[in-house]
Order: sequence, then structure tokens, then C-alpha cells
Amino acid sequence: MGTGWTRLKQTTTTPSFDPWGASPKTVLSSSPANDSRSLVVLLVLILVELLKWQKSWEERKRQPAPALSARKTRLSEIAKTPQMLPRWKGKTSQATALANPLSQIVSLLKSSLVQSDVRGLLSGSSVLVSVTEELSDLFNRSCFGRQLLTTDKDMRWFQLGSEEAFYLHYCLGCLHVLGEDGVPETSEDLWRHMTNRNSSFPESYRAYSHLRGKNWIVRPGSLYGVDFVAYRHHPALVHSEYAVLVLKDGDGHDNNGRLRVWSDFHCTVRLCGSVAKQLLVLYVNRGGQSLESPLSVGLYTVEERLISRWSPKECREDTVGNESVPQQSECL
Repeated sequence: MGTGWTRLKQTTTTPSFDPWGASPKTVLSSSPANDSRSLVVLLVLILVELLKWQKSWEERKRQPAPALSARKTRLSEIAKTPQMLPRWKGKTSQATALANPLSQIVSLLKSSLVQSDVRGLLSGSSVLVSVTEELSDLFNRSCFGRQLLTTDKDMRWFQLGSEEAFYLHYCLGCLHVLGEDGVPETSEDLWRHMTNRNSSFPESYRAYSHLRGKNWIVRPGSLYGVDFVAYRHHPALVHSEYAVLVLKDGDGHDNNGRLRVWSDFHCTVRLCGSVAKQLLVLYVNRGGQSLESPLSVGLYTVEERLISRWSPKECREDTVGNESVPQQSECL
């Protein structure tokens, strides 16, 4: 009976589960030696799987993330492009801009202001304008001024900068400006007022009108350490492309100490590059014209200079694959 019990014990089976998700297997518990062999096989399988996982993880670490790689590639392509491409903010932004040309929007604003006989209030170096909701939409679409939050439910108030106000008043002829005494200002009076408040107003206004005349939206650039930033269309549709500095051209001008040494150029260009903008310097030359009348502004000359950072690595002539091959000069 003892022998029969021993045989029964040796042939007894116990179900066990495969750790890799397989179906239950039957393992004979015949002897401790068989159990030890099964345990060794199981440990070897676990070790092999761990080595495979470690290898795949190391390969994955060596490969850059797809999104980061795509972003680096896109930025490198933009940096190598001599003319920076417009960066639209949405898939349909470019089509929206093409369907609504900025010149037509400004023309519509001009005609609406003339028909409404809008009058602005001179306040320091800025002008306050009260308009209806319809005109408010045109002001926002053409990017003139900054809308103010007021308790007036019927009218909308906008604050125009000195260049914007004088451009609407003098260049487009669609805005009347009332002085602090309530008397309408003439173009000469308004010109003298702006010039007395800011000695560099003639140059800044000439640069502003120069860009606006080319259908660029011009906004203040103090956030980026420049005078203006230029947009191809409305800022809600596209990012600004140019950071604009306005400098006086000719002898005897220190330009407020800006861009006098090469370190200033490098700092400004690097700053513009970090925000994906190109540095556009407008040199305005008065040509000896008087400052007494705005009629002389049309005689000012504007020279555009696009300044970018030169990279020697990208300008070598001979290349092999992606590696540049330096050229050695021979001494004869």
C-alpha cells in the first residue's frame, strides 16, 4: 500500500500559469530535481525578455521624439531661408487673408470715417476716438489703435498712437482731430504738437507710413526691443515677420546709441532670431528738409536694410553629404 501511495503521489499533476500569458500547463511534480530545472528555465526566459526590453528601450532613447525632430527641422529650414516664410496661425488663415485684402479693409475704413465725420480728441501724444460698433469692427480688422474698456454700451473707444493718428489724419484724410481746447487742429498744428512731444516723430512717422503704404500692418514693437513689428495681415491670422528699427541716416545722428557697435547688432539679431523674426532696419534721411511742415515728409528718403546672422558653416562651397569640407589654400 505504501508503494501504491508513492506512485500516486508521483503522478499527481498541479496546474500552473505561464507568466507570458499562455494557457495553463500541467507540470509533473515528480521530484525536487524537476522543480529546480523548471525554475531555472523560467528564470532564463525572464532574463531573455528583460534583455530584449532593455535593448529596445536604449534604441528608443537614441531616436529623437517625432514632434521635436519635426520642429527642429522646420526651424532649421526657416533659418536657412533667405526670405522668411509667413507663419500662418491656422489651416484656413492664408485663404482668409487672400479673400480679405488689407488694402480693401483700409479703404472701407477710410470711406466709413469720412461719411461718419469722426473726430478724435487729442490727449498728450495719442488721440482718443469714439466710434460705433460697425466702425469698431473696421478698426479691429485694419489694426488701427487699441480698444479701451469703458462703461459706454453704445460707443466704442479707441486709443490711437501718434503715428497712427497722423496717418489717418494727414495721409488718408479721414480723421479730424480736436485739440485740448476743443478746436480742430490743422495738419501743421498737429505736426508741431507731435514733433514737440517726440523729437524723433518725423522719422518714426515716415517709417510707419512707408510700411503702411505697402499694406503691412504696423504695431508697436516695445515687447521685442524694437520700434515696430510688421505683419503681413491681421495678427489673428499670421505671426509678425519683421522686427523694425528706425534710425536716422546722415551725419551728426547718434540714433539714441542704438546699433553703434557690432555687439549691438549681434544682440539684436539673436533676439529677433529667438522669436522667429527678421531684423529690418529703416534708415530715414531728411535730406536737409525743414521740420516745420508735414509737406517735407514726402521728401524724406527711406532705405531698407535686412540684417541677418551670417553662419560660415552654411556658406561653404563644397559639401559631401551633410558634412562641409573645408578648403585649404596652397602657397605657391
